[in-house]
Amino acid sequence: MQNFEYIDETLDASLTQSYILSIQVSLNGFSFCIFDKTRKKYVVFKHINIEENLPKDIFFDKIENIIKNDELLNNNSFYSSKLLFINKQSTIIPTSYFNKDNLIKYLKLNHRLDELDEIHYKKLNYIDAYSIFTLPSPLASIFAKKFKGINFYNQNIPFIDFAMFKHHNDTIKTSVNFNINTIDVAVIKMGKLLLYNNFAISNVNDATYYIMYIYKKLNLKTEKDNLFLSGFIDKTSPYYQDLKNYICFINFEKKSNSYTNSYTFKNIHQHTFLNLQNLINCE
Repeated sequence: MQNFEYIDETLDASLTQSYILSIQVSLNGFSFCIFDKTRKKYVVFKHINIEENLPKDIFFDKIENIIKNDELLNNNSFYSSKLLFINKQSTIIPTSYFNKDNLIKYLKLNHRLDELDEIHYKKLNYIDAYSIFTLPSPLASIFAKKFKGINFYNQNIPFIDFAMFKHHNDTIKTSVNFNINTIDVAVIKMGKLLLYNNFAISNVNDATYYIMYIYKKLNLKTEKDNLFLSGFIDKTSPYYQDLKNYICFINFEKKSNSYTNSYTFKNIHQHTFLNLQNLINCE
């Protein structure tokens, strides 16, 4: 993806206290958007590529330099700010089993933790469960120092919340969000979350295998049951082209009706940064 910057002419630097800043960081990209909560409209969208497989210290320096050198991010008087870090190290725990004293135990069931990992958690809006996730401590420190009171999120939080809200009345729907090297998958049936998981992928075969495996295990019908896609995928993507060979009805998710986008965003597919934009609806 190329770097881009879109700024609506209505952006007013004197009104930042009525703006919400949402930031998305992954190991190969930094994106942010600014939401005017008075008009319920996004007025800024910016994306900066970061080289893949950088040593951690260089990656953290890159993030810090992006923030320092961006005029829009140097204004720290936003109404609120939120950071979404795309990371596979997360787990979902039902409220009935949730205990703040056991956060490390929950994550160690499925993940190997690093000494720099900082553990966070958030309550999900539409299911009685918590998302527990890690964030590199140096990264958390960079943002906490710059943006006072910033809230941290894993990508599964806006992903699950949106899928549950959007498809709560549907008989059954499968949603898949494509990150760079992982996919998030959720299956919702009549307002209930049947499955959520995150899978590491390195090629087309990986993604198709995991999605088809879920279809098989949950007895989903490839000739009838809809698949909804979001994230870094479009109709030209080999991932999309391969899935078409197996699933009849594939759709791209559309944005929430809870906000509008500046007309300047017209070159961005609605589904590409859905998790980032849906952060405004996460507590």
